[in-house]
Amino acid sequence: MDKKSKILAAALKLFVEQGFHSTPTSAIAKAAGVANGTLFHYFKTKDELILGLYADIKKDSLSKILQGIEEQLSVKAKVKTIWFNSINWSNAEKERHNFKQQFMNSPYASQLVEEEIEEELKFFSTIINEGIEKKILKDIPIDLIYHISHYQMLAIVSYLNLNQHLIEDADFYELAFELYWDNIKRV
Repeated sequence: MDKKSKILAAALKLFVEQGFHSTPTSAIAKAAGVANGTLFHYFKTKDELILGLYADIKKDSLSKILQGIEEQLSVKAKVKTIWFNSINWSNAEKERHNFKQQFMNSPYASQLVEEEIEEELKFFSTIINEGIEKKILKDIPIDLIYHISHYQMLAIVSYLNLNQHLIEDADFYELAFELYWDNIKRV
């Protein structure tokens, strides 16, 4: 593992355990096994480190969440694939998931430029627009559908953390998806 990767790994662990403001860069450098100056060679400020770590995690999660999305799939199949992939990524990458949630509920999230947010949601918006145009989904604002999707997925991840025996239960995943789908589909 190169020095930058070691810094990012140490920062991830410490930020999740201690929070952004309670984690000094000196502790990150020490945990990464590098000099403090080395950390600042890669990241000029702690804020830059936090934003860089978020960008790294976002890129990884997005690539995993979009796996299996093919043009010929139905709208429901595309949404279901994203839904399951999101939950599976969150369960497999708990530390990264927790960092992402911590980031999105912090003042750092407001530093994301609108273009970054739109890029992240572009794939989802395209699918939702298709569903609305084909009268499969309710004609409600896309950002509302996104928030419904996001927070229901987080609720399922939280529920699975409390009920570990359900992580491998395909019937549970189907039930959870159908509960979500019923909220956004046109009746």
